[in-house]
Amino acid sequence: MAWAIQGANPYESMGFMYQGFWGFLAFAMQMCLILLLGYAIAFHPAVGRLIKGLCGLPRNGKQAAALV
Repeated sequence: MAWAIQGANPYESMGFMYQGFWGFLAFAMQMCLILLLGYAIAFHPAVGRLIKGLCGLPRNGKQAAALV
């Protein structure tokens, strides 16, 4: 499709695909780190106590929405 629309030759098209793959791979690794580290932090006992303490603060729906 790139050949017909953009007028690129096969070598250029593969080069764009190769560059895009490595950019996507870096992004995917960043997302994996966010998931892994977020999970590790969220299940730490001190963070769990903090979250439970914060959840007990709001007394009604408006306060809960403001907390979020």
